[in-house]
Amino acid sequence: MIERQVELEREMVDHGIQRYHRIRGTAEEGSRGSQTTYAQRLLPTMCIDLADCIEGAKVQHGPGAKAKYLGLLKGIDSNQAAFITLKVIFDALIKGGTVNNIAMQIGLRIEDQVRFKLFELDNDAYYDGIIKDFKKKKTVEYRHMRNVLRHVAKDRDHWVDWSSVERLHLGCKLIELAEKATALIYTVTRREGTNKSVKRIEATADAMEWIEEHMQEAELLHPEFSPCLIQPCDWVGLNDGGFYTPELRRRAPFVKIKSLKHKEALKGADLLSPWPLSISCRVPHGK
Repeated sequence: MIERQVELEREMVDHGIQRYHRIRGTAEEGSRGSQTTYAQRLLPTMCIDLADCIEGAKVQHGPGAKAKYLGLLKGIDSNQAAFITLKVIFDALIKGGTVNNIAMQIGLRIEDQVRFKLFELDNDAYYDGIIKDFKKKKTVEYRHMRNVLRHVAKDRDHWVDWSSVERLHLGCKLIELAEKATALIYTVTRREGTNKSVKRIEATADAMEWIEEHMQEAELLHPEFSPCLIQPCDWVGLNDGGFYTPELRRRAPFVKIKSLKHKEALKGADLLSPWPLSISCRVPHGK
């Protein structure tokens, strides 16, 4: 029976691995690289670094056509601009695309954010109603939400669309800053088709190595737990008991808490003896 229990626990881990890769594969097949666990893990730190770089570039400006278009960012917070840039880049690393195409997507989404923020400030109740309707209908597809907002805003905000040149140069500058601020991407020029030079972005070797290591770790984090076939092992420590295999013991400790200080305090406690009734049932007055 112990052998059968161990086999069952191995199956729990295997099913968890399969589910992880199924979810990741669905996100990647849908060109939603920004929704993978590795992107969500990297985004917060990279957003901070890129936002700082954008702030510095805003102040310095500098020569060149791309730099002058940073003035378009005056209507958006640098953290938002950084998030949009990295989200588009993560999606692009999955589905591919030239630097110009990716830059246009970044510029377009930055423009949308600037425009819709102004629309929200002037029509807050109306805007909130639209967003609530999206949430009620569980609408998450960006293109549809953008089309709805553009349709309702066109007679209210008198927005003048940015030119393709403005979107392109702003997006190219933000890609350049992302390459500078993070170790995520680099640009490469290749000859494709009829010897035409095409510039693309690719993940750096360091980023790919980190992503591979992360996936190997993440696939083990969510096994599909099933009822035990036999009585669990007796607990003889915070991480020693319950399931029979070390993989599941790591995911199901005796006390589920992240505080290291709390865990240190519990190491010297007798967790296996039942508490006296007078202690376990004592509740402060009024609580």
